[in-house]
Amino acid sequence: MKYMGKNTVKYTAILVLAIMAAGAANAQTSPYCNGMDKCKWSSDLNGFVGLPMRSNEDICSLPQTSVWPIGSEASPSLATMTCDFDSAAGAVDFYYIIDNDVVSCTLNGVPVSGFPYTHENCAKADPMTEGIHVTLNAQSGSNQLVCVVRDRGVMSYFNACVIPSETQPLPEFGSTAAVLAVLTIAPVAAFVLVRRKQ
Repeated sequence: MKYMGKNTVKYTAILVLAIMAAGAANAQTSPYCNGMDKCKWSSDLNGFVGLPMRSNEDICSLPQTSVWPIGSEASPSLATMTCDFDSAAGAVDFYYIIDNDVVSCTLNGVPVSGFPYTHENCAKADPMTEGIHVTLNAQSGSNQLVCVVRDRGVMSYFNACVIPSETQPLPEFGSTAAVLAVLTIAPVAAFVLVRRKQ
């Protein structure tokens, strides 16, 4: 039996290192919506906002980029969130997470179905992997998604994104699994190729 040649081992090692480097690069992207949000978010509360947005009161250990003042059942805190984005004509994916309510949404002035939506208790952090999904029919060029959100007490939270519809959520272990698969399969494949040449 012959062993794998030096070139085969070298190319296998290069392949493994390249995929490991790609996995490391992926780990540096935004933890929310895979860093692919097309929106430029603004709010009637404080102009341009970065998401996620929540109250300074945080009993759920959720991240915060912008402040959304807390409300109450008697006096809810309302905010109008606007997402301006460019798109080709066709479907895009809208993901969102809310504590407490999304009262309504419109896309280019047309009501979006699925609202109002109500949530109680702690929200999750990432809308793409843990939130609610709505398919939107974008027009070619500029689009505007407007959502009225409401908080009714304890703490507020809103996080959302619009991404191309062909993009699918990846499990957190995706990059690791890919590396492990290559570490397992690549040497075996190289060995089989060498055996076939004998």
